[in-house]
Amino acid sequence: MSQEIMEGVTTMNDSRLDVTWIRIFVVWWGLTWRGFLWSYAFGFVLGFLGFRIFLIQELGGGGNILFFYITSIPASLITLRQVLNKRFGSFSLVIVSEDKPEAGKS
Repeated sequence: MSQEIMEGVTTMNDSRLDVTWIRIFVVWWGLTWRGFLWSYAFGFVLGFLGFRIFLIQELGGGGNILFFYITSIPASLITLRQVLNKRFGSFSLVIVSEDKPEAGKS
């Protein structure tokens, strides 16, 4: 790999941990409460701006469903990004490339 690609890349050992119910719960809880807060925040801001009333007036009951999707999608993306950047005490979640660099290329 070239030097430009390797800058900022941290080499790490392959110390994979078992997926236990405790670790699953810790990650789930991190997603759940952050997702709730971000959804509430987006819903509050858009509701305050009158966006929900506009959708209900224009679309009837379907406006509530559309409002839910509009607020939950960005909230879930922000939540996922936060959890992926979070350290959970003795572990963290990482995204690792499965591609192996070709030998002899630099």
